[in-house]
Amino acid sequence: MPIRFKLRCTLAQSMRRFLRSRRGNIAALTALLIIPLAALMGMATESGSWFLIQRAAQNAADSAAVAAATNNNVANLGTDYSEAYSVAGNYGFTNGTNNTTIIPQRGQPCPSPMAGTNCYKVTISRNVPIYLIRLVGYNGSVALNSGRGQTISAVSVASPPGPPIGYCMVGLGKSGNAITLSGGNGTDLTGCDMASNSGLKCNGINSDHGVQYGDAVGSSNCGTHPRSGQPIVDLTGYNYTTNASKLNSPPYKNTCSSYNYLGDNKFNTKTGNNLTGSVNWSSQSVVPVCGDLKITGSTTITTAPGGTVLVIENGQLNVPSGATLAASGLTIVFSGTTSDTHAKFPTGSGTLNYSAPESGDWKGIALYQDPALPNSNLGQCNGGNASDLDYCSAGSSPSLYITGLIYMPNAQVTVTGAINHQQNGYACFGIIAQQIVISGTNSIFANPTQRCDRAGLSLPGVPGTQTRVSLVQ
Repeated sequence: MPIRFKLRCTLAQSMRRFLRSRRGNIAALTALLIIPLAALMGMATESGSWFLIQRAAQNAADSAAVAAATNNNVANLGTDYSEAYSVAGNYGFTNGTNNTTIIPQRGQPCPSPMAGTNCYKVTISRNVPIYLIRLVGYNGSVALNSGRGQTISAVSVASPPGPPIGYCMVGLGKSGNAITLSGGNGTDLTGCDMASNSGLKCNGINSDHGVQYGDAVGSSNCGTHPRSGQPIVDLTGYNYTTNASKLNSPPYKNTCSSYNYLGDNKFNTKTGNNLTGSVNWSSQSVVPVCGDLKITGSTTITTAPGGTVLVIENGQLNVPSGATLAASGLTIVFSGTTSDTHAKFPTGSGTLNYSAPESGDWKGIALYQDPALPNSNLGQCNGGNASDLDYCSAGSSPSLYITGLIYMPNAQVTVTGAINHQQNGYACFGIIAQQIVISGTNSIFANPTQRCDRAGLSLPGVPGTQTRVSLVQ
């Protein structure tokens, strides 16, 4: 066989063996797939790293939001933000370091189903560089140094502590028992917590039905949680204490030396004033009356947009049998000279059905007694000789449907009948007086649905009843 022919056969056989051989295929495939494999490895490692950073940032944002909301320092607004920065730093996220940005915000809208705009929001973001993942064409979300990076962020929203439950009854007297409950089985004080600056005494079976906290500076046996030895209730700064100074000057003060105007009608203060029918005070924020004011028939008062204050000076408000007074946004104030002995509380057996203003200087105050009048000059609310305290009978004469606060710091208020909220009004009612006595079968619709915030009334808070800070988003 010729040598040339053998050589061709050998080469052909070698080529066939090479084509049939699978040795070396992995290396070739690896060379072809090196870029996709690197991209997949980048996606796995870098996205996994992003997930861990995001979870850490979320934990930091949650804790920072709770810390800021817990601080909630309205007197020094910087401290709540300092809390947020500090707590986030404990989790490894420091504002301005490692491409990290922390943004705490107060006064943020609270997510549904909550209402209000007092929530705290903390946003934490960090820009991290990207490497292998760029092989698949992803260039990140932000320029970072000389390359590209990805922004990882976390957001958390927390609600601050809510207002504490408010005392619906506060007895200011510092001797004896400033609040005494002597009702029977029909007494219903659901939602009404009480505080006394002296003793708090409950007599009779079920006389404190519905009372949870019965707090007293002295001894207390009222409520499911009677608490003795409590501090004196501090009313400093509440509008029902600061508004007292307003009564010393116009437009609240009336010297009772001339005629007085009620709406478009002129009344002779020497012979008394009557109100009946539809009364329009929509343009009058203050209506001073000198002498007695009598409600005759069915009377409906239209008040000013921010509420109207009716100031009765040296006189009484009489609501006789069959008469009704209805209004929304009304405050009734009793004032006068120290020598006046008129009743400083509504009298008669008619019906008062009204709510206090929800905004403005007198928000939440329905019935107000000038605290400048000394006890000895107030006289009894139902007439008679002057005594050490002003005795006011509430709940039956007249019938009371009031949304708001009765503030009578120099009076003993005796509740002998039912007191309910304004018909179709918010369920909010409170009494602050020198002494409070509840006797007979009563139902006081105090604050079971926590509507005092909407009614504009801020009641002194019950210690230890604030709602907790909570994450809401």
